[in-house]
Amino acid sequence: MNLSSVLLAGILILGCANAMAFDWSKAASDMQNEVTGQAEAEVAQETGTVDQASTQVAVSNNLDFSQGLEPALMSSLGVSEQQAAGGLGSLFGLAKDNLSSEEFGTLAKSVPGMDSLLNAAPSVSQNSSDFSNLLSDSSKALSGAQTLYQQFGELGLSTDQVGNYISVVSQYLDSEAGQATTSLFKKGVSSLL
Repeated sequence: MNLSSVLLAGILILGCANAMAFDWSKAASDMQNEVTGQAEAEVAQETGTVDQASTQVAVSNNLDFSQGLEPALMSSLGVSEQQAAGGLGSLFGLAKDNLSSEEFGTLAKSVPGMDSLLNAAPSVSQNSSDFSNLLSDSSKALSGAQTLYQQFGELGLSTDQVGNYISVVSQYLDSEAGQATTSLFKKGVSSLL
């Protein structure tokens, strides 16, 4: 074997080794990206599931309302007294805005301390009353829902918790006042459902 043949063989071997190293490196990199992408997708999916689970607490169908609505809400959702009262006041305030005075009167009779609950709802900036008179009923409902979401935010509550509050109130009204009153409440907060 002459020197040029040895050099040519060496160059070929180095070229193949570099090509193989590059291919292995690329393959390893591609595999790592695929695994990382799958792992990130799984984490995102699991995180979404965990986030949903943490914000949408399963509300038991067997709540104890013997102490009243607020204590039942506090124990079932793990919220503070201020959050319970303010959240309830916000919901009932929305219902009051969307029901006739007679309908809301029926609802109010079923909830002891309604006035204090309504007063516990946090104040948030709203449209001027002159402008809100020009809004259609559907626009008013959306505006009312937006106000309620702002109130929940002021209380440190997630908007995802609104459904849990509605569920507890509905169960309370079912047990204390009957289905007709529950239907009035749901009508009053229908823009949230």
